[in-house]
Amino acid sequence: MQPGDSKAIREGYSPAPFFFHQEYEPGKMRWIAWTSSLPQLKELFYRAVRCFPNDVQVLLKLQQAERADPVTGPWQRYHGNCLLEKLIAVIEENEDQVFTDGGSQLCVMPGEGGDYIALDEHGIFFLYTDNEEFRNLFAELGYKDRSQELLWDAGHWHYRPGDNEKWLPFIEQLGLQAVEV
Repeated sequence: MQPGDSKAIREGYSPAPFFFHQEYEPGKMRWIAWTSSLPQLKELFYRAVRCFPNDVQVLLKLQQAERADPVTGPWQRYHGNCLLEKLIAVIEENEDQVFTDGGSQLCVMPGEGGDYIALDEHGIFFLYTDNEEFRNLFAELGYKDRSQELLWDAGHWHYRPGDNEKWLPFIEQLGLQAVEV
């Protein structure tokens, strides 16, 4: 794996694509998936997000290297609502940032709340839902159902293709607003 192929890299970490269902808090479940294949990650993201209704909420978190606020930590958050097709079009225009910037997290949720998707700063895909039907989607896309050590479980580094200014068109096109925590 080379810089720009993934948001984060760990020397010697190259398991085959995997997914598993995890109870991350008592009574709360999520799917976790990882692949070193950028096309496979994109296909998973687009297929999963297309399961959402037309009105979605978007939360973009960008790491602020120059400041680590004691309340918000190193993240600047941007939030807004938009139509799903507009979101997909904007993501397609900005795929390099969305899928390879190791200083970003993108979360998408139906407009009225509920289950949501997160693509974290490590390139790990999260789907917060109890819906077992997603097991079929992961399998169809070539992910194997197994619990696996995650990239962040040992030393790694993040790929940052540029500063956060590159995100301005994405933020503006979706009408996202800075959020104060």
